[in-house]
Amino acid sequence: MKPTRHVVWILTFLTSFLLCSGGGADDRPTKDAQAAARNALAKLASVWKQPPNSNGASLSEDNDPAWIVRMESLVALAKAGPKVVPVLVETLADKNAPVASRILAAQALSLFPEPSARPALEAALKEPQGQIRLYTIQALRALGPLEPAEKYRQRVDSDGYWRVQVEAAFALHRADKPDPGG
Repeated sequence: MKPTRHVVWILTFLTSFLLCSGGGADDRPTKDAQAAARNALAKLASVWKQPPNSNGASLSEDNDPAWIVRMESLVALAKAGPKVVPVLVETLADKNAPVASRILAAQALSLFPEPSARPALEAALKEPQGQIRLYTIQALRALGPLEPAEKYRQRVDSDGYWRVQVEAAFALHRADKPDPGG
């Protein structure tokens, strides 16, 4: 029996969280971690081709080659650990970086809740690309409750990408507290 793409995605994502929970290591960036991050970001950018007038929806399991590389890239970033955060923040903030790399950087930042990433994440909420905003909301929520809440409620009502509206609403109504330690 062949597993569905959703099952594979869930298993891949859970594996990445388990790999991140080693903890206790020195969190300063290292050349190996930085190289792993840059390679993962570049690998996805090399295979993903965004259709014109897209909000990024093609970067999903329906776009098989890019989806597989995306999951492999997330696992590589998770294995590299929190030392990749500076590279992810740099890529997210770089408006000249490939869109696929910026999307992946935003998504991966939710794996490593790092307060120093907040300014770049807040700035990314102004991006025209919907998936950057979507994963930015997730990464911000990993840092704690979305505050000020009114700013995020406006996003629920007015963001042009419905998935951002749904994610912001979900994040605002979560009662649990993020636990970066596992």
